[in-house]
Amino acid sequence: MLDESDIPNIANITESQLGIYQAENEDLYGIPFNYVSYGFLYNEDMFEEFGLEEPETWDEFFEVLEAIENEGVTPLAIGTADDWVVDEIIANGFYSSFVGGEEWREGLIAGEHALTDPEYVDFLENLTNWAPYMPDNMSGIGYIDAMQMFMAENAAIWVTGSWALTDLAGEPIDFTMNMFQAPMAEGEDTRWVSMNGGAAIGINQDSEHVDEAKLFLDWLVSEDAQGLLADLLPGQFPVGDVPVDELEDPVNQKWLEAGGSADENYAVGVGFDVFNSGEPAMSTLHIENIGPLLQGDITPEEAAERMQEGLSSWYEPMQ
Repeated sequence: MLDESDIPNIANITESQLGIYQAENEDLYGIPFNYVSYGFLYNEDMFEEFGLEEPETWDEFFEVLEAIENEGVTPLAIGTADDWVVDEIIANGFYSSFVGGEEWREGLIAGEHALTDPEYVDFLENLTNWAPYMPDNMSGIGYIDAMQMFMAENAAIWVTGSWALTDLAGEPIDFTMNMFQAPMAEGEDTRWVSMNGGAAIGINQDSEHVDEAKLFLDWLVSEDAQGLLADLLPGQFPVGDVPVDELEDPVNQKWLEAGGSADENYAVGVGFDVFNSGEPAMSTLHIENIGPLLQGDITPEEAAERMQEGLSSWYEPMQ
């Protein structure tokens, strides 16, 4: 396990990022060096042509989608062909808008909340409203397909993660691109942003080069390295306190700002962490239920009950 005596620059890492890589006894088993969050990339030229503005509420979101549909353009570039997209982007990426953020997730871990809670069912109900605005062949659309639809201007909005900015860097895009974060749900006063610890590195204690590894990790989370990585890997955000206005890409800046000046708007994806430590894992439950939900084969209530039953079968605080 690692601490500041091994790697002094751990002090630069925010608590919200360190917590993702802490064991139950709070020992740190990996050093995070970037993270990602979820949102919507959109074609700003198309929005201007159609007279549209970024939605701030989910009602406005669906009004925007309807307006795009009426222009003969597919509103949302997203599909269910890739299991990881269903799990990570769709299921983990937008639930926090409806449940009240990180506090609810922590309550779920403690067994004080359940996936059958009305607020989580509201999230699932919201997802069913996405389906008419997704590609007709959504079950055949994967991550790369969605990216290509967006790049070719065959879809106005790409539902994705912030790392997409790295994927798009250097690609031939003939329009102005922008982003908006998850809209605010009714009754909420915060625009919650779901996030995921992007990457961390641990040290093999049996290695002959432990000291060298510690030196490298200490540099990796230094202010200089974090500032460098923030621009080299847009959308893969620094875990240290890098001034947002120092980032070169304005879309990268905007996406990072969505989390709040002190990460106060972030909630970790509901399926990460402890809920993937048993069987059936939350990721499996997402894949088995969110796709059928979007296809109209099961109801939000049925999806919630199935997923909760799966977790309750092995996760002790829910028993």
